[in-house]
Amino acid sequence: MTVKKEFEPRMGEILLFNTPSKLFPEGYIGRIVSVGNPESEYIAVVAEPVNDITEVFEELSLGEPIWNEDGSLNGEGGVELELGAYLSRVETPDGEAVSFTRNGSQIELSMPATRASGRKNYNYSSGNMSFTLEPGDNSEIEVSASMDLSMRLLVGIFDKKLHYFHASISPDIQLSADMTVQVEADAVDKSFHLLTAYFAPIPVPPLTIVPVIHFYGVAGVGGEVEIRAGMSYSAAMDLGFSYNSNEGFRTRSTTRASKFSENGLSFTGGELSSSVHTTAGVRVDAGIKVWGVMEALCSADARMKLGYYWDVFEQTQKMSLNTESKIKGSLTTLGGVFNYETDELTLEGDPIWERYFSPLCDLNASDVNLSADSTQVHCKFKVMRHLLQPVQIGAILYSGVPYGYLESGMPYGFKPTEKIMEVDFGQSYIGSGMSRREDNRVVYDNFELYEHTFRFTPEPGGYYGILPANGTVGSGNFGDMPVNSTDYYGLRYFTFRGNKLPAD
Repeated sequence: MTVKKEFEPRMGEILLFNTPSKLFPEGYIGRIVSVGNPESEYIAVVAEPVNDITEVFEELSLGEPIWNEDGSLNGEGGVELELGAYLSRVETPDGEAVSFTRNGSQIELSMPATRASGRKNYNYSSGNMSFTLEPGDNSEIEVSASMDLSMRLLVGIFDKKLHYFHASISPDIQLSADMTVQVEADAVDKSFHLLTAYFAPIPVPPLTIVPVIHFYGVAGVGGEVEIRAGMSYSAAMDLGFSYNSNEGFRTRSTTRASKFSENGLSFTGGELSSSVHTTAGVRVDAGIKVWGVMEALCSADARMKLGYYWDVFEQTQKMSLNTESKIKGSLTTLGGVFNYETDELTLEGDPIWERYFSPLCDLNASDVNLSADSTQVHCKFKVMRHLLQPVQIGAILYSGVPYGYLESGMPYGFKPTEKIMEVDFGQSYIGSGMSRREDNRVVYDNFELYEHTFRFTPEPGGYYGILPANGTVGSGNFGDMPVNSTDYYGLRYFTFRGNKLPAD
């Protein structure tokens, strides 16, 4: 370039432009390697970019640390980048401009819904923030996603050495999905590019920062599944990474708040089979360039995963909705002085929604009694678990023989020999609430008590057992209800005896 004599350029000096211009749209940082005739009114100057930011600064510090020692985000740390104010354009992968409005860090995009289809080979075309996955005939997953983004940056250089570099992205994610899935397929889990947000350079004296953010849609299906459902989820997360010279490169991730809409998930029909999952989500790759000399990248993936699985601890089948976050970070410099990249970190929380396929009877809070005149049987069952579909509550009455006597002479177990009747309580159950684990047991905070009396006169001296039962609503057929405790012999019957005839 050509400068006036008063500029007094000198060999080896650093040129630093932290205000964007037509000549340097991303700012500029370089070292003078050639100077023309210093006596001329205008002097030709040649500069080359520097490869390492520590060549420029002996000391540089921007604010307090972003990440606290416990891994949480320091909201006052670093320098906050007001992304919305510098958003210049948004484009689809095909180069189509997407209109937007902005308010602070809130970016509202006006995007038409598009379809990403892959019925046979799962090659997806690109779409916008609303997209549809078609994993098979008569199947589709419609996903809508939005994010409120804010970013923070922290740089610390002392004695010409990079001591720390922290970056964070805090997305508030709104995610919803409607699915009609009828498919038998191997697991398919794809992400595809939705759009890219470009920003004007942001001056953060003495630095010039240029963010670029890519959005991806995530959707998938696996197993043999027939589901019709809708669900929505929102989460506020703090994601990012930190480089500290004394401890290296680390990813950071915390969830500040998450909310699942209970009303958003419903099953309007269809059957479920094993090894089922459907996923819907969004991924954001947020890159920050500092003069083009240093680049930091944070990739964050947030998704909902609705799955059918076997709970080993409870020994039962469940349908649950989990949220899954994946994060990966990298930090590189133009000259290769720093080149850090983390492994992808996957964080899966406890289920935010779950449903069981069968109820559970608490034997310790249930009872069966024969009336004093031996003409009626009274049952009281405590039923637990939140079910996917309602069931009919009942009981099954058996005749049988005792076995395994105690020292007192009382029988220890009951062996059924004949089913006498199935008893319909005339009431259905679906339950509510969530389960939680306390030490080595599962606690159900919500339950219902069912009491029912039916007429039955036992044979004198006969031995009888009753099982809690459940069945499909309206079918009239019942099967054994799972119970929360059995002994070595599988004891789970409520037993009673008919009165013996008087001795001759």
